[in-house]
Amino acid sequence: FNMTWIRLSSVHVMQGAAGPFAVPVDHDGSVGAFSCSLVTRGATGNYEDVTAMDVLHVSMLPGLDVSVSTLHLQYSRAPTTFTVRLDTRPTEDVILHIDNSDPSVLNATTSLFFSSSSWDSAQSVAVTWMAGGTAALSFRADSPGGNYQDVVCCEVRVVAYPRMRVSQSDVVLQKNDVVNVSIGLPTVSSQPAVVYITSQPAGLVAVDQSILFPASDSSTRVLSIRYLSHGSATLSLNVTSADSSLDGIVGYVYVSAFPGFTFSRSAVNLFSCPRSALCNLTIEFYPDLIPDQLVTVLLTSSDDSVVTLSPRSVVFLPNSTVAERKSFTLFYQSPGFACISFAATSLGNYNEISSGGVDVRALPDFRAVESSFSSLNNWATDKPVDFDVAHPAVYVQNATTSQISIAPTAVPTEDVLISITNSNPDVVSHTSTLRFARGSLQAQTISLTFKRYGSCFLSLYGRGGNYDGATWQDGIAVKALPTFVLPERITLDYHSDFEIVIRPSLPLIGAVNISVSVQFPDRMSVVTPTVQLLENLTATAIVRHLSPDYTRIKLLAYGPGSNYNYVEQIIIATLNYPGFSLSATTLHVQRWLNGSINGGARGYSDVFLTPNFVPTSSFVINVENENSNIIEVTIPSDTKLEYPTGTIVSKNVRVQHKGVVGRSVLSFSTPATPGIIMAIPVVTVLAHAGFNLSQTAVTVQRRGSGKVTLILDRPPQSDTTVVFSSSNPAVLSVQPSVLFYKGETIGQTVRFEYVSPGQAFISFISQSLNDDYNGAAAYQAITVTCKFGLIFDKSTVYVPAPPTAGGVTTLGVALETA
Repeated sequence: FNMTWIRLSSVHVMQGAAGPFAVPVDHDGSVGAFSCSLVTRGATGNYEDVTAMDVLHVSMLPGLDVSVSTLHLQYSRAPTTFTVRLDTRPTEDVILHIDNSDPSVLNATTSLFFSSSSWDSAQSVAVTWMAGGTAALSFRADSPGGNYQDVVCCEVRVVAYPRMRVSQSDVVLQKNDVVNVSIGLPTVSSQPAVVYITSQPAGLVAVDQSILFPASDSSTRVLSIRYLSHGSATLSLNVTSADSSLDGIVGYVYVSAFPGFTFSRSAVNLFSCPRSALCNLTIEFYPDLIPDQLVTVLLTSSDDSVVTLSPRSVVFLPNSTVAERKSFTLFYQSPGFACISFAATSLGNYNEISSGGVDVRALPDFRAVESSFSSLNNWATDKPVDFDVAHPAVYVQNATTSQISIAPTAVPTEDVLISITNSNPDVVSHTSTLRFARGSLQAQTISLTFKRYGSCFLSLYGRGGNYDGATWQDGIAVKALPTFVLPERITLDYHSDFEIVIRPSLPLIGAVNISVSVQFPDRMSVVTPTVQLLENLTATAIVRHLSPDYTRIKLLAYGPGSNYNYVEQIIIATLNYPGFSLSATTLHVQRWLNGSINGGARGYSDVFLTPNFVPTSSFVINVENENSNIIEVTIPSDTKLEYPTGTIVSKNVRVQHKGVVGRSVLSFSTPATPGIIMAIPVVTVLAHAGFNLSQTAVTVQRRGSGKVTLILDRPPQSDTTVVFSSSNPAVLSVQPSVLFYKGETIGQTVRFEYVSPGQAFISFISQSLNDDYNGAAAYQAITVTCKFGLIFDKSTVYVPAPPTAGGVTTLGVALETA
């Protein structure tokens, strides 16, 4: 039969069963107390029509609203929470006790208090992970005299996941930093597992999106955390796997990303520039976040031998409206690598900030090995005595080429091509490229050729290997030098001194000392080894002939700071042997003796040879006549000139016309002692044609004139002009000249006029393009006598007609002289 409980439910009772029987009582949501009666239905036997009225009294208690029934708990620094609230107004204050089935797995809030006056707000239960496992939280109400007394409700099942293995759960991250954290699964997974990483908030750090753990892999993985911006971020490590023991596990990494500084450049290449500030690099930086307290930043170079900096500390003021900008300058020292780091100290948000800075690569440098220069006609190259391998200078003389050798300071890792540029290409031309072989420190040579006076700088730019980008900015100073006003060649007589006057071609700036040296000191000595040249003045150097031959004289100026520093010039000096002075190098021999028109004796001419130094021994000079058909050497008769020892004696050589018109040459030699005297110049001898005159003596009356006819005694080979002169122009004047055309034999009239009483002689010399008459002359060829005259008292006589004065007039006549 069935036992029916009014307001509850029915229970089916089997025959012979004595119970007890469980009667389910379901809370219908209402709160209060009621009674229940028992009625049997369908029973026969001893329980037929049994009824029990109000035999069961039921109290329907108020309940709780719990936000979760199951809680998945991860290891976390922050507790996990859920909420509990009363679903009915309490009549009294309620203390809700929370029972934890396993405190080793979790730690939870132990009780909540609900005031009867403000009961309808949910309260949080904080649950903190302690270890992996399961536990349950249950609730007991304590409210004496109230409707919540003895209320027991609910059970929250808590699953505490195993803890992820994390090497560093608290990470401090500075700007430009990357922190690596090792992570691993709590247990070995039977299935592949993927850990998905998320950052909250986003944008502060950069991480891998996921990390894979293969099945049965117990190793750890590296999680790289890279700085993006300042702030605090939480990284969640979410495990997804088919292995239920691992699926859903979450681990956490807590990141504090400190504020940093922003640098205008984080990596720089420095290069060498020994003569300028072009390789000094200025870096600006500023804080990413405005400091809330005074900040002092110390700057440090990891290697001062590579790069130095200034200043080494700066200060940022707090609470500025905009971020202050500061700067520091890097100075190249030598090739290598260095890091410019900083350390910020403050009482505020920038305390102990140190990550970041500037990476510096000081590129390999160059060094000058040596420099040389040479002047025109120099017998050897020269090198500057104050050559500086770190700050080299090249001196280029006028119209010459100089060299400088350059070597790398670091061993090239590859073949290196060096390009060379010129700050002023108008000054010099130069080698445009160099090549340094891989692994070689062998120096290479740059040649520089003078173009014009001035100065410039050469810069070197590297390409290839460790020299890629290497620069030697203005590394080589070039001085294209001016010149002195000096003769290129000089000649010194035997054992004589020569004064070299030194004058700058451009205004001299500053004083210079000029050293004077000679190529062969046994041939020439220097009387003034050093002379000083001052502004607006000249200097004089003296050299002395020692031995015949030749030598070169070098004048080298030295005066740091002067525009004539290292100016060098060469003078070629001819050092004469003991020689002779010749009275003439061309002899004109007339047809007749003394240049007469005709006569029985032929004309001759003399040349005198005089030693220009006292002979130390006697010697003989041979006279050689090139053409004996034209002239004859009459003195000396044996054509030998003998000179005695210890005295200077002039010797005469006479040549005589042989009646043939033409040219010959006299030469002189010393057969017994060649080379001991200077070569004697040859003497050219011209044997000329003659003249004929219609008269050689003429008388000219007072105030009269005269004339003669001049005839050449042979047709001239070219047009010939005969020029006349009077021995006494106060007595006689003569026409200037007459012209005979080539081949002409017709005589020309020569006219002359009386000037005053006396006697004068007319001489003449001819000019022509050929030897026959060029220089032919006749001396006192025409004798002219200018007579005295009579003096009349009237120049005009008037005779009157008779009877006037009887028809007679008188003319007075007197002699011109007594």
